[in-house]
Amino acid sequence: MTTESNAMAASTKMYISWVLFTLSAAVSVYGMKQAGSPRSRSQQQSQQSQQSALQKALREGTSRDAGERVCTVDEHNRPTAEGHVRSEVRLQNLWHRATYIIVRHVTEEDAANPIRPEHEHILVQRRSMSKDYCPG
Repeated sequence: MTTESNAMAASTKMYISWVLFTLSAAVSVYGMKQAGSPRSRSQQQSQQSQQSALQKALREGTSRDAGERVCTVDEHNRPTAEGHVRSEVRLQNLWHRATYIIVRHVTEEDAANPIRPEHEHILVQRRSMSKDYCPG
């Protein structure tokens, strides 16, 4: 790896850590369930049923936007020549490009003391229920 790619990898890791911290803060602030949190038996069965239905729809090419081409990338985040259709991306768990927008509001008090961001606010948009993967 070159120095430039090492710096990019370190920067990416820092960004991912920040995103995970931000999301965990949103979970604690808004009381959302985190992955692995206790769920009722019926919730677990419902989720398993939805996952099974999604896998079937992906295999049959009937999921929402199954034929849409998605920009896939290799292990170095370089776009592949043709991309893949969405159903292949989901079935094969391929790396692909996605867009996330995180909106933060930091008070003047927290800007002066970034170690303790107690008054930081994060705007969280709920995922659409019409998504074929992890709706809501």
